[in-house]
Amino acid sequence: MAAAYAVPDPALITVYSLLNVIALVGILCNSFTVVVLQTTTLCRHSSYTYLTGLAIFDGLYLVTFVILSTDKVLTNSGVIDPECKKIGMCLYMAYIHIPIANILAAFSIWTTIIVAAERYVFVKFPIKAKLYCHPQKAKYILLVNIIICMLFHLPYFFMFTPENTDTLQNSTNMKDCYAFGYTDFTNSVGYTVYYWMRVAAVQAIPLIATAVFSFLLIRHVKIAGKSFNNNSTASASSAGGGSPGGKSLKRKHSEQWLTMMLSALVVKSLVFYTTIAIFDKVPSETLFNNNDDHLSSSYINEIFKAVHNGCETLNACLNFVIYMVLNKNFARHVKVLLFGRRAWVDVVSDSRSSGHASNQGCFRPKLTAGVDTAHDT
Repeated sequence: MAAAYAVPDPALITVYSLLNVIALVGILCNSFTVVVLQTTTLCRHSSYTYLTGLAIFDGLYLVTFVILSTDKVLTNSGVIDPECKKIGMCLYMAYIHIPIANILAAFSIWTTIIVAAERYVFVKFPIKAKLYCHPQKAKYILLVNIIICMLFHLPYFFMFTPENTDTLQNSTNMKDCYAFGYTDFTNSVGYTVYYWMRVAAVQAIPLIATAVFSFLLIRHVKIAGKSFNNNSTASASSAGGGSPGGKSLKRKHSEQWLTMMLSALVVKSLVFYTTIAIFDKVPSETLFNNNDDHLSSSYINEIFKAVHNGCETLNACLNFVIYMVLNKNFARHVKVLLFGRRAWVDVVSDSRSSGHASNQGCFRPKLTAGVDTAHDT
């Protein structure tokens, strides 16, 4: 089989090198997110429990992607023969990266939907939400989510297999060359049925649900914003910052910002998941080229893969940026994590001036003692 495109390829080398750097930064940012959300009283809010699970599995996806992107860089630079893959990389792709990456992607999109649904229940039915929106229940829901995603994607472990490529003519060691091949299951009617079931369960239904909750949350943010401005103006003259009325107003303000943050998270996910769905293999073949064989071996297919991988990588990395921009309390605790006790003094001062009580996080770390509040949002 002739090479589908010229190697080395500067464009693909640049793209995957950049994505590799972004993924490494994303792993670090997701690690910060887990530490902050689980070592402060933010962990006492069910929404942050979901965001912790999202950060853990987004970080795991980025770890698997770093290995893939490194291989892409080496292949497109000519260090690795694109027509002569080693058995190790083929085994990794067939039995680790593709199954695990799809499991993690499904977990991510359904966790985003759960976060959006829970937040909508919280703002629409605040009394009932106290019964259902609890960190312990959130942990059970996350556990059920990952178990379902794993069971649903079990067929992915039987879809691909390394194949020895004895048809190569220019390889110096043909017996050690392998290609990424399909199993008999992948060519069966059962796989076709399963594939479209997955399209519905992991792409179509989640996209519709994400779009609906994006609309509902944005609509609520607009309505609540107007109501909050009116109430804050009326309460400013009658309630000081340390009075019960002032504390209630600040609590509502924090909840409003949390809703805005989660709305931004859902909209971001909607944009990336839509792009990922369009540039997935079968949709891209349907939309851009009707010849499956030609597309699969063409340069444009590599471009589609790069866009697909880039969107998944950015989607897994940008949550941290949203939290930092739209969540003042999260940003405070990251400052403590990065800059230590000197920043801790500033955070304590800021926390006290805001009327926050001194409480510890779920794991009671010494560094953040005295920083948080039980109602920190």
